[in-house]
Amino acid sequence: MPSIESQIREMEKLAINEGLEIVERKQESHSAKEAGARPVFNEIIEEIKRKKFDGTLTWAPDRISRNAGDLGRIVDLMDQGLLKEIRTYGGQKFTKYLLKHGTVTEQREVLSCIKSKILLKDKKLFAE
Repeated sequence: MPSIESQIREMEKLAINEGLEIVERKQESHSAKEAGARPVFNEIIEEIKRKKFDGTLTWAPDRISRNAGDLGRIVDLMDQGLLKEIRTYGGQKFTKYLLKHGTVTEQREVLSCIKSKILLKDKKLFAE
């Protein structure tokens, strides 16, 4: 796996190529077996609720969720329409639509997401 710095550079290139606005960059290496134990993740959740941004870029789907409680928080934000999309370096896009109407495989992929490194917002991109 590339270094954190390399991952961030690649994600920044992706944002530029896709015309996405990077609102803020965050990273967290904190391990968490229990929900709510990751300070940066908790901050991200609150910022999504305050509509600071409505999507995330992350290196891989498994970088976001580290436990079922945190995953539930992400799913809730998607259900509420506050988190519109999660994108990965590998080109995966997870949306509320896939969570509700996708195949079982797509739904499982959506539910495997979380550890945001770069946060983004693009109203045109996320218009419903």
